[in-house]
Amino acid sequence: MSRYDAIRTCHESNPPGRCLSVVGGGLAGIVTALELLDRGKSVLLIEKDTEAKFLGGLAKESLAAFLLVGTPHQKRSRIPDSPDLAYRVVGKRFWRI
Repeated sequence: MSRYDAIRTCHESNPPGRCLSVVGGGLAGIVTALELLDRGKSVLLIEKDTEAKFLGGLAKESLAAFLLVGTPHQKRSRIPDSPDLAYRVVGKRFWRI
């Protein structure tokens, strides 16, 4: 079934407003589709990528980490930390200054 046929089938086989198309299988698209499903809607998730690389979008390729410097927890735990130390440890390639 082509993508066009899948969209048409979803929309033709459901009452108006029941089938919604979500474009993009990244994190925002996935969350949106799940929220709509929880509300009883039929959802067609459309993604340009291949099935093997389908879900996650750019989030799969990102560092997927948070760098927190000088947090209250670090201070209470007496963990030495500073922006300079973080920069030296993490490295220039991850920083966009």
